[in-house]
This record gives sequence, structure tokens and C-alpha cells, in this order.
Amino acid sequence: MGSATQEDRVLVLPYDPGRLPTMHRSRPGESIQLDVLGLPPFKDTSFSIRNPKHRHYTRFLALRTAALEAMGDRAWSHGPIGLDFDLFASAVDPRRDLLDYVSGVMDTLDGSHGMDFSYLPIVYNDDFQVCEVVSRFHQSASERYVVRITFLPNKSPVPICSTPPDRYGG
Repeated sequence: MGSATQEDRVLVLPYDPGRLPTMHRSRPGESIQLDVLGLPPFKDTSFSIRNPKHRHYTRFLALRTAALEAMGDRAWSHGPIGLDFDLFASAVDPRRDLLDYVSGVMDTLDGSHGMDFSYLPIVYNDDFQVCEVVSRFHQSASERYVVRITFLPNKSPVPICSTPPDRYGG
């Protein structure tokens, strides 16, 4: 049996899982900006927008495409991330709030998988790395959004709470 051509290999999956990076990841202090026309992907807990069968799947694809272009061939980050999000639209869909869009953007830029899909990370490995978020809504006749990602320096973790020393006999 002959070997498969590149075109044959592409047709195996009904979606593009992403590409493997060929360069080092971004350094702390560097940033990228994604300017995308239309509305952003949103967090949909009933049916993942990452699923090619979702009716708003094209929003997911548009952001992934913009992120791939902005990252070039750099590897995704494993460090802390800052995310600035600006949504320009006439109004926010009454079934959504700004946080639904922020969550959808964060989910789109990392790696993910479900029963019918698997995607490589693009900007960061997992959205838990996003530790600084600013989001804004701007009333506008045209629909678009801007995502600015800043690769933050690693810092020592700050404890959220601590156990009193005498609790366990210490």
C-alpha cells in the first residue's frame, strides 16, 4: 500500500487541531494583540463551542486563527498570563455576560479535548495560567473584539489562606 500524501493526512480529521511550534515560547514582558471581527466565542456549558457541530464554532475558529498568526511559530507558554479583553458591539447578548465571553476566549487559546475533538494549545497550556484579567465593553455599531495577552514573569506563589500554627500541634 502506498504512503499517504499531505493532502490525505489533512482529510483524516474534520477540523484543524493546531500546529506544533518550532520556536521558543514568548519571554516575560512580551505581549501579543489579537484584533478579530465579529463576536468572540463564549463559554457554553451545555455544548462546547470547540465542537465543530456548535452553531457558533466559526467564532472559535476566528480567534484560533488570529492567535496562530500572532504567535507565529512560538511555543505556548507554561507561565503566568495577563489578559486584556475589549468587546465592541451594540449590546451584549442578554443570555450572556462579559465573563461568558472572557471565559470563551480563555478556553479558545489553550489546549482542549472532548469526545469529538482535540486541540493543541496556542498561547498558553491551560487557562488556569491566566492570573490577571481586565475586561471592558464598548458600545459600537460594529462587532469586533481585541485581546491583549501579556506573558508575565513568574512570581512566588502567595498563599490564599494558611492554617494557624497550633491547629495541628505546630
